[in-house]
Amino acid sequence: MEPFKRVLWLVIDGLGFEEARRYIQVRPNGPLARLAREGYLGPSTPSSPVCQTPSALVALFSGAQPAQSGVWGYRMPDPRRPRASMLGFYAPVEGLSTVWGELEERGQGYSVMNAAFRNDPVWSRGKSARFAYDGYRLWKKPTAIRTSSGRQRMDLLGVEMRLDLDATGVGITKGGRLRCQVPLDGTARLQVTPGKEARVFSLGGAGLLICPLTLPGVRGSSPPDGARDGFCDGDAFRFVRSWMDGHGVSTSSRSGGMDVSVAAEMGPTNASFSQKAELMLAAARDPQARLVIGYLPNVDELNHSYADLIEAEWPEGRGSVLLLRTLGLVDTLLDRLMSGAEPGTLLVLSSDHGTVPHRHELYLNELLARAGLVHRCKDGYDPARSVAYYHPADCGQIVAGGRRAADPLPAIRRALDLASRELHAPIGLQEAGPGDPYLAFAYPLADVEITGRAPKPGMPILRRKPGGNHLSPLTPTPWIQAVLGAWSPGRNLGAGECPTENVGLKSFVLRALDIASSGRS
Repeated sequence: MEPFKRVLWLVIDGLGFEEARRYIQVRPNGPLARLAREGYLGPSTPSSPVCQTPSALVALFSGAQPAQSGVWGYRMPDPRRPRASMLGFYAPVEGLSTVWGELEERGQGYSVMNAAFRNDPVWSRGKSARFAYDGYRLWKKPTAIRTSSGRQRMDLLGVEMRLDLDATGVGITKGGRLRCQVPLDGTARLQVTPGKEARVFSLGGAGLLICPLTLPGVRGSSPPDGARDGFCDGDAFRFVRSWMDGHGVSTSSRSGGMDVSVAAEMGPTNASFSQKAELMLAAARDPQARLVIGYLPNVDELNHSYADLIEAEWPEGRGSVLLLRTLGLVDTLLDRLMSGAEPGTLLVLSSDHGTVPHRHELYLNELLARAGLVHRCKDGYDPARSVAYYHPADCGQIVAGGRRAADPLPAIRRALDLASRELHAPIGLQEAGPGDPYLAFAYPLADVEITGRAPKPGMPILRRKPGGNHLSPLTPTPWIQAVLGAWSPGRNLGAGECPTENVGLKSFVLRALDIASSGRS
């Protein structure tokens, strides 16, 4: 590969190749289609056996599979207390070198936005960082509030306020003083206390989404304007899908007749995407940054709520319309990056994984309990008295319990065979390899999500739960495949130059920059 002067790397969480392919069919003249025509666009296998976001991002940026990195999922068994769970973003990672770490060792400039691992040294050292931005270190989860007509009192970010809902929107009052007026299907900025602010989004007659503004971590010698503004990130998709399902509202409709319009549902995504996009564009204008990485989560948020509809009703249906609008934001950012790209610039578009649509949820430990492997107790399950159980972190691992027995794998396979025969919910099983911290890895073979949680009393083992998730590329569907695109003005990139697995992206980018890897993952 002939070296490039710079690489602009855009990572869209959850953008699978199948969705990109379908989008291009509907938008054949857009920037994504142009990238495919003039460059390369294809599928890329995500991290294996698990491809949940922390594991998948580690694979992208360091080239390490979960068995090498020790990062096993969004939530994963805690290495210090294996029966407990921890957030995969905070898992201890040693001996790995990120792609920006390679540039740091050579004193070459780079910019990274929201992509680093929480314990990555870029945030403590980063002397060559032109711009490093982390909005998630202090991020606070948005709050969705159901509203009713008239007046109600609510706890907003720990402060009691009054909401007055009428046909024009919602007024938020504290201590008899109006703090903000949120127009119907609109947004407003709310000063909760002198040190606590939020963006409030009206979701029609259904409710409000309150997104706390957090102070981002900013490093580097060249921060763009607005880098220290409050970081806003919110996902309305889960709330609206749940609300519509609960009220029997048809999700096949585009928007007419609903209390939550498509425009209102897109409001938080438009705001959070545009803020991150402007930072990416500003960083891309700095010629001293040889590598610029920007990460955006919005497609993944949509897929968790609507992947089943996107698969079944394309391009009609609410989920598909929302995906077209969300990928339209990606298209706009691609267009601006491509328009400003100078000769010698390589633009890389990738994702950590795709998303598998599902319509049901399976309580796997109930099946293992029937097989005599899991011991039930008042609070659910007792790992200490179990032979083997599906770990409640829900990252695919069936682990050994405290009660010893003969090889539990035959009994596990009998339990999964029962799921396939009686529940029509086939689950695949990959036995552990040497050194793996589990007995076997379980993954769905159909439109089923598996969980280690205990069902509520009276709830069936298999229940209806529509949406999407991502556990493993072992699931036999093209939807789980990540996307990889590469484009450069005036240059052709053949398929033979681009990797087919996400663990190859780091070395691909380093080769493009004519940098020899240190050899560490």
